[in-house]
Amino acid sequence: MPVATNRAGLLLTLIIISFSLSCHVYAQPDPEAQRKADLEVPIADAHYHLIPGLNPQAMKAQMDRNGVRWAGGVGATQPSIEVDSFSLELGSRYSRAGAQAELARIYRTGGVDELQNLNNPIFIAVKTALADNFKAGKIQGIGELILNNLRSHPDPTFRLKVPLDALPIVELIAIANQFDGYAQIHTEPDAGRLAQLERLVVAYPTAAFIFSHCMPLSSASDMRSLLNKYQTIYCKVSTRNPVYSRNPQHQASVIQAVILVRHGLN
Repeated sequence: MPVATNRAGLLLTLIIISFSLSCHVYAQPDPEAQRKADLEVPIADAHYHLIPGLNPQAMKAQMDRNGVRWAGGVGATQPSIEVDSFSLELGSRYSRAGAQAELARIYRTGGVDELQNLNNPIFIAVKTALADNFKAGKIQGIGELILNNLRSHPDPTFRLKVPLDALPIVELIAIANQFDGYAQIHTEPDAGRLAQLERLVVAYPTAAFIFSHCMPLSSASDMRSLLNKYQTIYCKVSTRNPVYSRNPQHQASVIQAVILVRHGLN
């Protein structure tokens, strides 16, 4: 999703409408005309990880080719990736998010317990860097905060579960809230998690909460209820469709869903 400097510009409206035609004979669409029309629809890829081997020029060309106006919303997959070069090439079209690589490093070296340790030196450094980067306009959000992927991650060595209201996580969300940024969260809807989520949304009303993959394994009714209740919750729907999903359960859980997200794009 989204890459302008204000929150409304960061978050995308995708409306999927199904319809049928009763006519027996109708003109075949012009593929080129359809492609031009598709490119006029503003698209934000809110879950675009920078990966090794990708360069800024290739990313820009891919976005242009597919009519993607903004991309980003999550961190690079490796700390060695030169993220500054992507910001320089794409400008406001790239929504840069902080903390993902550092939190992954904390987990790899210390496990779930260290992700809940306010005194972890990596975490202390991350908090300072996030505040500085928000102030400088270098980042627009935080994430991907991977807080429960026990059933939704393909790599068994990177499956973890952390409470949404763990103190370090709350402090990160507080920073996003302070700077009108977003927090992109990957979590599954296990017992008590939706209640934790609602408490955070109420406590930090100027932060936007983007749910990776529209909260894997959640029901359409759960997400519909949250979207209707809170104007700061957004659903990012990749991997929740038959074209992309790695898990058939993800497809079934939202087969009836029509996700409407907010308006206000630049």
